[in-house]
Amino acid sequence: IGLDPNEYNVNKYHFTDVSDKPKFEKVPMLMKVKSDRGLKYVIELIEEMMAKLGIERGDMPSVDYHMPYETTEALVERDLVKVILPPGVTLDENASIASIDVSELIDNASKATEAAPVEEAPTVEEVHVDAVHADELVTNEEAEAKIEIIERTVPVSSGTKFVEINLDTICDNYEDDETVDLESLKSKRLVNKNAGKLKVLARGVMTKRLVIIADKFSLQAVKMITLAGGHAEQLK
Repeated sequence: IGLDPNEYNVNKYHFTDVSDKPKFEKVPMLMKVKSDRGLKYVIELIEEMMAKLGIERGDMPSVDYHMPYETTEALVERDLVKVILPPGVTLDENASIASIDVSELIDNASKATEAAPVEEAPTVEEVHVDAVHADELVTNEEAEAKIEIIERTVPVSSGTKFVEINLDTICDNYEDDETVDLESLKSKRLVNKNAGKLKVLARGVMTKRLVIIADKFSLQAVKMITLAGGHAEQLK
């Protein structure tokens, strides 16, 4: 949808902000309709987008696209169906349709498939996991079980406030298989140098396989991290 994601509540509309992707520059809000309520919100946003563009709703005439039934022979005569015969099958001079043993064709195709060399599927190196799809694939309970609790090596004072960072910011500044923690974020100047605790949030798309160490994670962030092949390690 061609609206500015920053102007809308993601918790209400459940969209994914893809504005950081050049190909989505004109449609930076990605929405997946999974319910009547979701459809209602999509229609609401489309109407708002149309209003901003000065486009008024119009009435479309009803068109009946129903086609009357015709036999295969009739369609062949009108050149709307092309007869393609499998190897070994021919038509008689006066015939337009061939009678074929379909089960035999299936058996022959299966044998040919079994005999053909199997090519390995190409390795997909780049992953793209957003919060919407992560919620569909992983439950909150499964996400909680994925969090690895590790011992804190440096004590933190009780009054220290959390600093938050989103996964899209992390992915933009780290490479696959790197470890992300508060100190490395400080060294990259991605968080305040005086921060004492870190919370990871799930904005954007997860595109890197990372080990992320933090004091807190949103469950959506944990889902995205693990689906991308990484690990979420929470300090005890």
